[in-house]
This record gives sequence, C-alpha cells and structure tokens, in this order.
Amino acid sequence: MNTLLACIKEIIFEGNLALVVLDSPIGELSALIIYTQERWKKGQKVKVLFKQTELLVFAPFEFGDCESGDFKSKDSRFLSEDKNPKTLESTTLARVCSTQNCFLQKIESIQKDSILSLVRFASQDSSASLDSSANSHISALIATKDLERLESLGLKEGEKCVWCVNPTHILLERL
Repeated sequence: MNTLLACIKEIIFEGNLALVVLDSPIGELSALIIYTQERWKKGQKVKVLFKQTELLVFAPFEFGDCESGDFKSKDSRFLSEDKNPKTLESTTLARVCSTQNCFLQKIESIQKDSILSLVRFASQDSSASLDSSANSHISALIATKDLERLESLGLKEGEKCVWCVNPTHILLERL
C-alpha cells in the first residue's frame, strides 16, 4: 500500500460526492470520495492511501504533434527538465490521459519476479509543510509480462517515467 501524508487544499461537494484536492510530497493529488459522516476540512492533515496495483505505469515516451496523432519517441516538449516535475498539467500528456493524478518520477528500482514485478519510484522532497516523517516513496505492482513490454520500450532503472492513479482509487484517513 502506498501511503503519504497530505494536507487538504480544496474540497468540492456535489450531492454525496466530494472531490478533495490534496497537497502532498509528490505534488497535488485529487481524491474522489463518497461523502460519509467523515467531515473533511480545508487545511486538515490526512493520510493518503492507494494500492500498488492501482498505478498505471507508462513507458518513457514523448509526444509529437498530438493534433495529427503523430506520437514520437523523443520530443523535448514532454520530459523537459524546465517543467515542474510534480505536475504534468501543462504537458501534452494531460490532453490524452483522463486522470488528474499523473506524475513524472525517476525509477529507483525494479524487482522482477515470475508473475508480478515491483517498480519503485524515487522519493521527492516535499514542497508542502507536512510532517517530515511522510514517506514519499511510491511503488507500482504490475504483471511481469507488462513490465517486459514496457522495458522493451525503454523503461529502466534511473529513467523518468509517468505513473497515474485514478482519483476514485485513493482513500483518505484522518490523522
């Protein structure tokens, strides 16, 4: 289970749903939760949890001209170092990916097994004033067959790649 400490930045309510925007060590996360008796407040510190199996991992790639469907392997507009690595909203990926929670991180390690493999991402410094014990290591548990396909496309330790988690797969816990 991936666990982070975060601070509630914004809450949008609609009926029995709440979209909770969080400031975390890896950047801004959004969680879509069924509004329960739990009362969430702006500024409240929470624990963010999501399963390792809920992460989507993308092979290192960059986009060409998305308008024409020309997806190329190396275009500096996507992974350029001058962009904030904690948000991908301004990149081309945001135009072709349906989730709000996409992050660009370096792969720290890959542990391959016969059926499942663990991809561990390097931690990032927190830009938020959260508890220093927050663990910003994120890992993904994916099928080894899928990992091998991603490796054939350039996924490897030390390289940056994109991972995403759907807002409906994020759980919040009171501290």
